[in-house]
Amino acid sequence: MAQQEAQNDAQRPADCAEAKVMAEAPAEERPTTVLADDAGPVEAPQAGTAPLPQPAAPSAPGAGAPAPGADAGDTALGRRIVRLRRAVVALAVVLVALGAGLGVLAWQVHTLSTEVSGLHAQIATIRTSISEMAAEDRDDEDASDLRAADLIDIIGESWANAQRILTARDIDPADLTLITDDGGAVINPANWTVTLVADLDELGQVAVYLRHDSWSFF
Repeated sequence: MAQQEAQNDAQRPADCAEAKVMAEAPAEERPTTVLADDAGPVEAPQAGTAPLPQPAAPSAPGAGAPAPGADAGDTALGRRIVRLRRAVVALAVVLVALGAGLGVLAWQVHTLSTEVSGLHAQIATIRTSISEMAAEDRDDEDASDLRAADLIDIIGESWANAQRILTARDIDPADLTLITDDGGAVINPANWTVTLVADLDELGQVAVYLRHDSWSFF
């Protein structure tokens, strides 16, 4: 019995060590916790665990370094400014062209108005000339159309009454040729009587024959 107990005592340390190792085995499966730099002191790693590398702290941008995306913003702003300048230049060119076109149009309208005014003046002059020529032609035709047959109704009238009749017809008695029976001058038209009218050889000329009444001296 003593020998058996001695053997059992000899085997106990090994069993305890094995049991101790077996008890500590689950510690390897526990997850490790990563703490921030300011979380406190870092405990020493337990047996069977390995420390994880700490993440590097983000480096703060330097004072002279551009902020992220600054280059892209500057490029977009520059492009907008360039487009705006191009639009302003194009608008200025359009305005200048429009002003030049309006100036040319105004000059053409003024020139056309001047030409039209001159044309109206020429037309008015031509119309006046035509009217004067037509009036002269009418006068010539009236003189040439005068015939003795148109004056038959004054036969038997005193020369004074005949003159009034001729004047009413727009015939000037001075345009007629007077022929008296005694060759004397007609002083008092009331003392002379129209006895005959006749056409002369010259076109439009009519002769009026007058008789001097015997009871008058003139």
